[in-house]
Amino acid sequence: MPSLHRYNGSSWVQVPNGEAVQVYSGGWSAAKNLQYYDGSDWQVAWQKSDPITYHFYASDDVAYRTSGWRSDLRVGSYGFGDHMSFFKFTGTSDFIYDAGGTLTIGGADQKTLTAALADRGTVTSAKLHLYRDTGGYGTIPSGASPYYIGHNTGTFDTGTPVFDTTYLSTLAVGGWVADSGKEATLDKRIIDEVEGGKAIVVGNVSNVSSLTYPGGNDTNYSVLFDNTDGTAPFGIAYKRPRLEVTLDF
Repeated sequence: MPSLHRYNGSSWVQVPNGEAVQVYSGGWSAAKNLQYYDGSDWQVAWQKSDPITYHFYASDDVAYRTSGWRSDLRVGSYGFGDHMSFFKFTGTSDFIYDAGGTLTIGGADQKTLTAALADRGTVTSAKLHLYRDTGGYGTIPSGASPYYIGHNTGTFDTGTPVFDTTYLSTLAVGGWVADSGKEATLDKRIIDEVEGGKAIVVGNVSNVSSLTYPGGNDTNYSVLFDNTDGTAPFGIAYKRPRLEVTLDF
């Protein structure tokens, strides 16, 4: 694999991808990549891009309905009023295990989202992974209303939350079977709010004032696994709410 090296006075050391390299063209500016000609093709020896994908299990989560906050995660209503679920991600990135308990993503570079953003400040991708329990409908009917995803600007787990839709995204849930997972693609800008301590909110409505209580049976109702379910590498830790963020320079 081609690579770029520099001489430090005693030996040649590699310049890692993503390190600051400047080029001069009437003035100095940051290079995007450096290439050389091998006699037939141009080969990239160095490039500024060096993405890392971090995975964060929820450090705390809770649900809300108009009668108050509760620990069991719900979205929608199954006879007792609409719920929204809230997820905070303030811990360090995690080792990720599959359903069989096999390590699939290591954590040699585990760090908090704040520390990760200090190293690589550009968010190139953000996803929220959720896993349905067996409560409510076994399979959400096709054509059911989506889930709405924003962030809470109220106080977490006390008072009345505020569903901020500035960076709203949606998750299509029609056909979602019980005991299975889905991933929602988030507006990348919401990561700054999460890094600042705000909770991600998931609801079947996008306004707290639209929550009904008591309520009927919503066809898109779900019980969700929470951050206490299972201990990796055993149990069902892979079903916990998880934030996946890819960062680059």
